Amino acid sequence: MDAQDERHAVAGALAGDPVAVRRLVALLTPVVKYRAGLVLLRLRAGGIVDHVQEVQDLTQEILLQLFQNEGRLLRTWDASKGASLRTFVGLVA
Repeated sequence: MDAQDERHAVAGALAGDPVAVRRLVALLTPVVKYRAGLVLLRLRAGGIVDHVQEVQDLTQEILLQLFQNEGRLLRTWDASKGASLRTFVGLVA
């Protein structure tokens, strides 16, 4: 997916298109899961029992944060600044 496709997917999702939302979530979920997993691995000594469930929960929370407040966080992504959507989401996750 190139930057134009990413912009289109974000715009559609923010406009409430359910197909665009599903497509965007499918695109971003692997990135968010990876970042969530890294964070939880660093905290593993803190006694996390079910790492897989914790990654899923944190992934869901991060995805919700991206879409909260009419997608305020997603709206801050600007492809013209050089970061792909996946890179941007990985940084904010």
